[in-house]
Amino acid sequence: MPQLAWNWLAAPYVACCVTIVVAGLTATLVRGDRVLRLGLLGATASALPWAACAAVACCTDDADLAARVLRVGVGPVALVGPDILLVLLGVSGQLERYRVLARVAAVGGGVLLIACWFTDWTVAGARRLPSGIFYMEPGPLTSIHMAQLGAWILTGLVIARRATPSAERRRMVRLLVLVVVLVGIGGTDSLILYSLAGSYPIAWLPIGIACVVGTYMAVRTDFLRPRGFDRGALAEVGAFVVASLAIGGLALFVPGASPLPFAASGAVIWVIATASAWAVARRYGTPASAAGVRVDELVATIAELATEADIAEEIAGAWRDAIGIQPMTAWRADPATFELTAITGGDAAARWTIDRDAATWLAQRAEPVATIDLATIRLGKLRPAIEALGHAHGATLLVPLVDRGELAGLIEARYDRPLREGERALVSASALAAARQLAFVQLAEAAAREGETAREVEVAEAMRVSASRQVDDALGDWAVTTAYRNRDAGARGGASWSASLMPDGRLALLVAEAHGPGLVAALGTAALTGAFSAATLDATTLDAVLASLRGAADGMLHEPVAAFVALLDRAGRLEWGTAGHPGGHVVSDASAVALGGGGNQLGVSAMLATRGTVELPAGALLVIGSTALRGADDDAWLAQLRDLAPAGGKLAQLAVERAASRDGDLLAVVVRHR
Repeated sequence: MPQLAWNWLAAPYVACCVTIVVAGLTATLVRGDRVLRLGLLGATASALPWAACAAVACCTDDADLAARVLRVGVGPVALVGPDILLVLLGVSGQLERYRVLARVAAVGGGVLLIACWFTDWTVAGARRLPSGIFYMEPGPLTSIHMAQLGAWILTGLVIARRATPSAERRRMVRLLVLVVVLVGIGGTDSLILYSLAGSYPIAWLPIGIACVVGTYMAVRTDFLRPRGFDRGALAEVGAFVVASLAIGGLALFVPGASPLPFAASGAVIWVIATASAWAVARRYGTPASAAGVRVDELVATIAELATEADIAEEIAGAWRDAIGIQPMTAWRADPATFELTAITGGDAAARWTIDRDAATWLAQRAEPVATIDLATIRLGKLRPAIEALGHAHGATLLVPLVDRGELAGLIEARYDRPLREGERALVSASALAAARQLAFVQLAEAAAREGETAREVEVAEAMRVSASRQVDDALGDWAVTTAYRNRDAGARGGASWSASLMPDGRLALLVAEAHGPGLVAALGTAALTGAFSAATLDATTLDAVLASLRGAADGMLHEPVAAFVALLDRAGRLEWGTAGHPGGHVVSDASAVALGGGGNQLGVSAMLATRGTVELPAGALLVIGSTALRGADDDAWLAQLRDLAPAGGKLAQLAVERAASRDGDLLAVVVRHR
């Protein structure tokens, strides 16, 4: 059996392993751009086997063992160059333009890796150097295997330098000089490789220096576009270390154990460690904003504002005090013409027409966009139009205000670094609340300019069509299908719905009805829907959601608004609550189980709502119908549900079509497992 004995000549390689591990852990534990983290993690994961195997080769007297170990370690070196190329293209914003080049580099590295592991074309064997350690014998592919590392790095640096603004090119030149020096130092090992000169390789030195520089850039600069500390990743790393130590101890203290029980015990240890890591990550989650500003307080404040300028000023002050964002200009958007009108900042009457496709992209993304992040976002033909939005007025942060999938406004701001997770949550939640309130204010202003009858008919109809149009959406593990029809836009009553995925993967569903004149009903359901959307961003329980809805209803609605709220998790557990609403049903082929019905008015107290918990089996449907759709005969409605149950998601449209002759809001919402 080959023996290993410690050799101090392996110490530099061990130190190199430590620097590589530190760089990899830094990329793992610092939240940031996914492309840059992936590239840095790939580079460290590819370099670590080389350093570890070189250290082992220094500690053996068996040439055959040294050759096999060196072959294992040298193989992944072929992927280091493509990984660093990916990082450089991501930093410079050229990844999308040169993605074919990145793919060619990755495929080429993979081919060289396979050739090294399964042939002797790269590592032909091992020979002893004058220093006493084993070093690889070159094969026909060795020069290509090693040279492509420097070639891909230099290619990435040249592309990045060309794409870098002139003001930053001096820093890029310094980085280019450093890389050339490090590659040159590592290249001296080729003299040893081909028996020209030297007795001890020094490639560990430039690699160690590169890891130290990379760690510094990831921690002290915006290299990874950091967004805070990743506690979930820390829990998983800790679980990996604990599980590895446990399995190693099991192998050490139970020698000669049968492979099957040993493998089973190791699997159990990994399962326990992984489950524990996920539980810890879920319990502690992402830390809140540094200033400790509560999202719900800001949302509640915004909901009380009555003018567009007040809304913009409130958001600007909150962002400035809590995060340090410097808002520039708040714009109101016209969804029809894609023209923006300044609300605050600069000229109050300033106008700005943006590209239609860019506005659509902002509405679909519906979250803050830092111009520095555009470098690694795949935009395709939209890139010039999106980048032009940031260059137009020198903004570094664009926050779209999106209401029901349409761009209601845009806030330009300056921020020197990427948003951390807690900061992003605050900005996103307040932007959503501002968009809802902005739509409410615009609707109220439009209603004030119109006659009483015209405004009730036109505005209520516009809001109902926007809020309750027929959709068939896939949200996580759930499919949500709705159908809506209204024969009398000015009738008393109004129905709407809202569905979204909560941060923990649960589906949140709201179906609301207001009983009052058309305009009042539309405004009431819109306000309640906005409060629900904001509440589900951070609420964790049904009681918390109902409390937020009560806060929106108290003191704001002249007419009571009834609501049915449901939270569904992946296992099919359904928590529901109903206040003044006729309720829903869990429908299968043989039965229809009622969930609530009648009861308290939401305007009085959502905390007194009827509630419960049931299971939604696979194949079953959650069906909620409006009062007009259900009609006065509950038995007939139940019979209709049982009759239409085999239709699945089409049940909503079929139920509305059967009731097409009735007046009022005919709304059906169906939720089913995907």
